[in-house]
Amino acid sequence: MINEATTLFRKRQKAIRKEKNYYNKFIFNGHFTVFLLILFGAFIMGYGEWLKHIPQHIDYALITSIIIALLSLFPLRTLLKEADQIFLLPFEKYMKRYMT
Repeated sequence: MINEATTLFRKRQKAIRKEKNYYNKFIFNGHFTVFLLILFGAFIMGYGEWLKHIPQHIDYALITSIIIALLSLFPLRTLLKEADQIFLLPFEKYMKRYMT
């Protein structure tokens, strides 16, 4: 049963990797990559200037915690599918490694 869980995990991981590679070649073409590099450089320069003149009266820990809280609202994409809630539930005790 553990070998089947590992096989299922690897099969789904391979399918997701193949899908991501297919779409990434359209998204990250040459022009867009150059644009992102320039944008990243501008961000780094602006951040450096902001660090020189950083305001002291702002609670940055509060802002950071709010941003992290908002990001944690979005679900993580796992390799589990909707049908797994029904069909893999009886085998969950055998698939502990896969479920975690």
